[in-house]
Amino acid sequence: MPDDQLSKRWRELVGLIQDEFIRSGMDPINFDPMEAQLKLRAQLTFGAEPLEWYTRTLTKQEVLTGDLRLIGPEFYRDYRMELDAR
Repeated sequence: MPDDQLSKRWRELVGLIQDEFIRSGMDPINFDPMEAQLKLRAQLTFGAEPLEWYTRTLTKQEVLTGDLRLIGPEFYRDYRMELDAR
């Protein structure tokens, strides 16, 4: 599949995760996806330096063929578990 398909699916995944933040009453500004590295990350510390992040790096195959409707909520759930454990 061409890179434009990868970018399209990446944008779809990012939108799903942003929706999870909004649905939970969190500001999606704390979510910082990095398309070039296929890295999802969300901020764990606020106002403290250095910032700490919850991170998950995906493979091209995961983005192209994975179930984005499962990957998005799974990322958010795991992020919240890490955040709530602090």
